[in-house]
Amino acid sequence: MEYKNLILPIVAAGTIISGGVVHEGTQRQYDFTGQWEGVRYVPYADPANPRLLTVCRGITNYSAPGWVVAGKRYTKQECFNKEVELMQKLNKDIAPLIKHDTTQEQREMLSDFVWNVGITKFKGSSLLMYVNSGDCLRASEEFNRWVYAGGKKWLGIANRRHANSYNYSKWCTE
Repeated sequence: MEYKNLILPIVAAGTIISGGVVHEGTQRQYDFTGQWEGVRYVPYADPANPRLLTVCRGITNYSAPGWVVAGKRYTKQECFNKEVELMQKLNKDIAPLIKHDTTQEQREMLSDFVWNVGITKFKGSSLLMYVNSGDCLRASEEFNRWVYAGGKKWLGIANRRHANSYNYSKWCTE
């Protein structure tokens, strides 16, 4: 998979995905997540959790055990390949958790959320509960509760959650 020659698909706006079905990772999803994570090619300690090494566009030693190595310099290509691999895995991992129909864009916002907070927190979240109950607007509001890391409110996370909420709610039909 070569970065400069690979274009991830864009799925038509509003495409409905049935509950439990894996959504296709798209360039839009990759770009959305990337704008919030930034890009670094040498691992650094996460400011909210110094034990969490982070590299590329948010790949952590938790999400890719053994791949993130302190002091190693990664290439743009290595980062891209691993990011796409992890996003595809994440999309497969969250699919069985989502029982209610959503749009492609809503799945992208849920995937970005899980990329940032992890699947364990998502599994027990009220966000997932509202998604599965079909309460789209309430689900969109739930993103805004997730603005803390390491016991501190972070403006960057709050801005990201507002974007998640806004983009999710655009596709609510209720």
